[in-house]
Amino acid sequence: MRMETSMNVLRRNHDELVIFDLDGDFDSYSASKVKEELRDAIVEGEPSVLINLENVPYIDSAGLGTLVSALKTARERGGNVWLAGLAPQVKMVVELTRLHFVFEIFDSVDKALNELGGAGSSEGRE
Repeated sequence: MRMETSMNVLRRNHDELVIFDLDGDFDSYSASKVKEELRDAIVEGEPSVLINLENVPYIDSAGLGTLVSALKTARERGGNVWLAGLAPQVKMVVELTRLHFVFEIFDSVDKALNELGGAGSSEGRE
């Protein structure tokens, strides 16, 4: 039987973009905490979110659902959600579920910030 794992969530601002640094397994035990924090940021008027997953070694359907839910909420408010720093296992799951066609994914936070130029706009982007 698996015990609850801890997920550390660090929220920081960069220009008009909110960056969430996640650290730990993104699973059914941690998804509700992450979902609540993402939703709070987006609803508070910060709909442009970059989620840093470089310290997330594992993601399950609950974690994926949390990402999709955040994206839906952000887009309803004129924003977007981008992902950065996917570990190989997480990248494989994202690709198997074809979510790499839904999210714009960057190799690192630095690359995302360079390309997005702050919050950036999803208008006209592929």
